[in-house]
Amino acid sequence: MNSNLMENPSVIITRPLAQATDFAAQVVAAGRSAEIFPLLEIEALSDSAALDAIVSRLSDFSMVAFVSPNAVHAFVSRVPQWPTDLAIAVMGAGSRIALAAHGLSDANVKIFSP
Repeated sequence: MNSNLMENPSVIITRPLAQATDFAAQVVAAGRSAEIFPLLEIEALSDSAALDAIVSRLSDFSMVAFVSPNAVHAFVSRVPQWPTDLAIAVMGAGSRIALAAHGLSDANVKIFSP
């Protein structure tokens, strides 16, 4: 095996391209080489009617769960005013940061996360 690879192995970044470049720069700044290899692409819905129908019925739900910061941005950006009694579940810190970008935090809504 190439000894250079063992000394400074590359980090393969599989995030969507829009998010991969900033992360790759952080990897390089930390002294590693980065290979960007996006495995998925995130796009807006071509027809948002079903999503808008759910947004209009938020008061019918007890909780909304988001699996990623991308999901937070895509959904919350469509909500004119988040109902204060509608709890949110997120999987990680990145999703909490995304919620905060939309003005949602533990100070104004109940957020569950591991």
